[in-house]
Amino acid sequence: MAKIKIAGEEPKLIPEGTYQVIGEGYSLGDYKGAGKLYFFMRIFEGRYSGLRLELYFNVELIRVVGGESTFAPRPRSKYLRQMRTLFGDIEDEGGDFLSPDNLDGKKLQVEVETVLIDSKRQPLTPKDRYSKVSRIIKVIEE
Repeated sequence: MAKIKIAGEEPKLIPEGTYQVIGEGYSLGDYKGAGKLYFFMRIFEGRYSGLRLELYFNVELIRVVGGESTFAPRPRSKYLRQMRTLFGDIEDEGGDFLSPDNLDGKKLQVEVETVLIDSKRQPLTPKDRYSKVSRIIKVIEE
């Protein structure tokens, strides 16, 4: 019988609460045909220092022929609400305040929660539970 190895890193389970992280960029992809923005961050203080966390947003992917993909947030989306919480309701024709690049390298305070159910609302076993960032609370001023 062939041995099967788990691909990738096992999701981490840490206590729920607030953590200090630093933004480490983002990537775009799709999951089951829906556009996703994956924002990466790393805890930089305390017992879990160095642990990488992610925050996912649903977005509209825009494919650019001969170039990279870009995205557009939907009205009333979690992404748009998150950016307005952090940067205010800025009117900018170019939409620059909406770029996740504004969080890259920034120190952030985030809220982490434990995922207890799967996408079909079925309970996860204790071994399958993991932590996720539910929101960015604020940019930490230096």
